[in-house]
Amino acid sequence: MMFKRDELEPLDFEQATSLETIKERMRKNWNIFYDYIGFGLYYTQVRSFMDEFPDVKILFYDDLVKDERKVVQDLCNFLKVDFRDDIKLGKFNKSGVPRINFINNLLATPSPLKEFIKSVLPYDVRIKIKHKIFELNLKPKELNKKETDYLSSLFSEDICNLSKLLNADLTPWL
Repeated sequence: MMFKRDELEPLDFEQATSLETIKERMRKNWNIFYDYIGFGLYYTQVRSFMDEFPDVKILFYDDLVKDERKVVQDLCNFLKVDFRDDIKLGKFNKSGVPRINFINNLLATPSPLKEFIKSVLPYDVRIKIKHKIFELNLKPKELNKKETDYLSSLFSEDICNLSKLLNADLTPWL
């Protein structure tokens, strides 16, 4: 979604996540972040960290959504740093697909209008406005049944292995 939002992914979901597309992109030295499937296979990545470091803290996005303050407090405790009650929590850098591509193109490409705005508005104000426009122009995209089934076939074994490794119930991921 981030790459779609930023107009960096021209392909649709099925094409972009096909193993053939990913292998071709990796052969052509595309940015590794386009390996959408490889980055989602957590078991080997987590196991590598656990093998190398004696004390690893695993945080789950699901827990962050449920109780972000508790997750941040747990993280602060793990890092042995003070938790600040005034910390600003919430969703930042939201993603989705653009409602109107023209607006995203306007924000993402240089233009005389943008140069004029740069000369008039301070940087921090411009960034806040840009992010707000991006956010308002985004709509979430849900996966359809075919996409969900496809991902499930790719990730189910990895999820089961990760569940055993962490001794955590990851059945909702399946």
